[in-house]
Amino acid sequence: AVALAAASTDPEGYGLTYLWEQIDGPPVELAGADTAHPTFQAPQVGCGGTSLAFKLTVDDGMGGLTTTVVEVVIANVNHLPSAYAGADATYPEGTWVSLAGEASDLDGEDLTYGWTQILEPGELPVSLIPGTDPLKPGFLAPILDCGGNPDCSRKLKFKLTVQDSCNNGEAESFVVVT
Repeated sequence: AVALAAASTDPEGYGLTYLWEQIDGPPVELAGADTAHPTFQAPQVGCGGTSLAFKLTVDDGMGGLTTTVVEVVIANVNHLPSAYAGADATYPEGTWVSLAGEASDLDGEDLTYGWTQILEPGELPVSLIPGTDPLKPGFLAPILDCGGNPDCSRKLKFKLTVQDSCNNGEAESFVVVT
């Protein structure tokens, strides 16, 4: 847009005036709207970005008036949310297990959270019970069928998925039931 205005010329050599007006998109404040080089602060935009449209009117003061429309595309700059599924822990069979995750987003967006158990062959499925904090569900550690083996244990694997409006972040944690 700036190159377009700066390249404006008048064949008779008259001085030019410029007027920029926003005609579409989220409103922004143009600094220097009466110059060839206006500026504005790009607005926060959603995942798909957005377009702003400006009308430029160039006037030579002698009846020579021209207008053009310039479109500016604003891209979203989004950071992946971070997820931490907590430290690996060991619990006795039949006891209450509380998962404890953490999450953050550099963009300050609202986050959603989801825990899933990753079942591999031979692992015991458990039912996660949501708590008041979505980062801290729990479950009852399963009773192991170890046939009297005192060193018997099972490793359960969980994944925490954190999602902002554009991206997912993931982390895994292990719980060992003895």
